[in-house]
Amino acid sequence: LYYLIGPISAAFFPRFSQLLMIEDQRELARLYHRACQLMSTVVLSVGVILVFFSADFLWLWTHDAKVVANCSSILAVLALGAALSGLVNTPFTAQLAAGRMRLLFYAHSIAVILLAPFTYFMSSRYGGLGAAWVSVILYSGFLAACLPIVRRLVPGHLKQWVMTDVGAPLVAALSVTGLWSQAIGHPDSDGWILFNLSVVSLLALLAAAFAAPQIRGLILNRFIRRNPV
Repeated sequence: LYYLIGPISAAFFPRFSQLLMIEDQRELARLYHRACQLMSTVVLSVGVILVFFSADFLWLWTHDAKVVANCSSILAVLALGAALSGLVNTPFTAQLAAGRMRLLFYAHSIAVILLAPFTYFMSSRYGGLGAAWVSVILYSGFLAACLPIVRRLVPGHLKQWVMTDVGAPLVAALSVTGLWSQAIGHPDSDGWILFNLSVVSLLALLAAAFAAPQIRGLILNRFIRRNPV
């Protein structure tokens, strides 16, 4: 997931900087929503798959039933934390492009101070699963810190960020993956597990993409241009 997050942020950062410099608020808002929707489409669809099918991924990777039994829940929680970090990344990237460092400095300073003792406490008390939950709690706090960032950088667009940029792709990916998991279940052979993961991953990605208005528009425009009536 982190290998997916970095390139998306790096691609949008220069354009954010340019639009902020020339104070083109309308284009900034449009591009910001596109970046958030792309990030949500990619990161949330993959994260949801890892949460629902963590045991299948671990089985294909290790072929060790003990590892699957002991670590599948940890993988699911780590995937959730990584997905949350993706949602946080775009607002933080826009904030960096604006040169507004104070809120980011305070948020990361608090995280640095609390992370080590909190991880020690959670791992001592609840084992590996407790340590994994630290990332979810950390990025949930960062996500809350994003609210004033969005409100300040793109005024009047906070609701759209929550409902359209994040909420719609998340609901779409969750719905498809949850229904697929209930209908198909978890196959018991490597070939069928791989086929099952491939199909549900594609469906979740498509569902998230078509739930995000700007990403859906890009896909449909590209398809229509290549296939004129």
